[in-house]
Amino acid sequence: RSGGQTLIGGTAANDDLTLEGTSNATRTTSYVVIQPNGGNVGIGTTSFAADVFGTHKLNVYTTTNDGLQFGRFSADNGGAVLSFIKSRSATVGSNTVALANDRAGTIAFSAADGTGYDDVAQIAGEVDAVTGSTIMSGRLMFLTTDTTGTRRERVRIDDDGNVGIGTTSPSRKLHVAGTILVDGDEGGIAGTIGLTDVSDLATRSTGVGTIKFDDGTNRDSSGFVKIYIGTTAYYIPVFAAI
Repeated sequence: RSGGQTLIGGTAANDDLTLEGTSNATRTTSYVVIQPNGGNVGIGTTSFAADVFGTHKLNVYTTTNDGLQFGRFSADNGGAVLSFIKSRSATVGSNTVALANDRAGTIAFSAADGTGYDDVAQIAGEVDAVTGSTIMSGRLMFLTTDTTGTRRERVRIDDDGNVGIGTTSPSRKLHVAGTILVDGDEGGIAGTIGLTDVSDLATRSTGVGTIKFDDGTNRDSSGFVKIYIGTTAYYIPVFAAI
């Protein structure tokens, strides 16, 4: 004991080792628990809740906005780091090359359902391809759980920097599988898509897909819809209601 802190251990081989912030044998919120059996560490808790991945080595529980904080104090542009690593070896500390589709790390979000903790969302990083002995290309995925309890990937950024929404194989910088709603107001025009390079538009005479204008104020009496490329207005004939 030093300065009011108390270290409490038990007589059994697997008893918890507790470091308290007071001399009172009754635990307060200022304590750290180390479990020799399993090596779990609890800050603010003596029991560890299991989520979709099971229980975890480090558990920090609180009833306020307290949480984990990482800081770096240095006279350069570097910042604090939260790092995840993956090895194919079953021996801790051994480096065995990972394979394509291996998950390097996950940030998981769970919520209590009354009996346990259900998965609601995840952010995950995976190996996209192994292109050399020291080159691991990667992808970042964003997943949410739907109303049936099924976790689904919603957004993916692949190793080429392509972003997919509703698709796991994006082929363009932004690839959307589904319907896009453009809302908002720019320059008095409701629902604006800005184009910085329109050189390719003139060469396209055919294509697939539909641009839907829900705002009838940009439709003139002749049945044309007005669009802007830069500051120039163009009119597209509308032959039937969409």
